[in-house]
Amino acid sequence: MTTDTLLAISAGATFLLALAAFWAIWQNHSLRKKERKERLLSEIIEWATDLANVAFGHEITSIPREKEIRKHFALLGNKVFRYQAIDTRSPYIAKCAQVFGKKLHTAVSRVISCRKDVGVKIDKCVNNFEDEDSKKALITSEHELRKRALGLIELVAKIKIQDIGK
Repeated sequence: MTTDTLLAISAGATFLLALAAFWAIWQNHSLRKKERKERLLSEIIEWATDLANVAFGHEITSIPREKEIRKHFALLGNKVFRYQAIDTRSPYIAKCAQVFGKKLHTAVSRVISCRKDVGVKIDKCVNNFEDEDSKKALITSEHELRKRALGLIELVAKIKIQDIGK
């Protein structure tokens, strides 16, 4: 074999090696991007599940007897603290949703808006505990929040299923 032949073979082998390295790097990048999207979707589901669970909890349906008033206020207080903990993640969840387009971002924004409405209803219920209308409004708001949170989970599940096919 001549020097030119050996040089051509080594140049070809180097090119193939560079091509294989590029392909491996591209595959790794694609895999990491897919895993990141999967993680973001899982975080949205976890956030929505937490909201649905709090909204599904204790409901105030009637004026309690005097000795049970403290219990109801404690339960409402606990609910407020749980909502506040979830609220700290809301801006991050809204940013995550933007990655997946307007439809998911709008759904998350609606859940956040509904959550704020529940907060207003809780405040009214605490400030006027014996008002049956305030209690009913709170219950209705929490049912709506739970419905929207479960709808969001369903939407995210559909996005996950679509991504599996890609």
